[in-house]
Amino acid sequence: MPATPIDLYPFVIAILAVAIVAAAVELRASRHAPVCPRCAHCRFEAMERKNRAERERRDLSKRLWGIDDVEDDDRTRRP
Repeated sequence: MPATPIDLYPFVIAILAVAIVAAAVELRASRHAPVCPRCAHCRFEAMERKNRAERERRDLSKRLWGIDDVEDDDRTRRP
């Protein structure tokens, strides 16, 4: 069996890298549940995720900067 020409190695490595990235993207996408825009359940879940993220942001700003109130936080009013 003849040896593989050295000119093919970069192409083989590039194809392998693309396959690994594609597999990683597919695995990441499979971890999330499918979302439909018209379903009331999915809209409720999206609203809950948004509220949870807002609570986490407020808690973090309170811990780090001592900002207690929403009016004290001027980041939302900046252009």
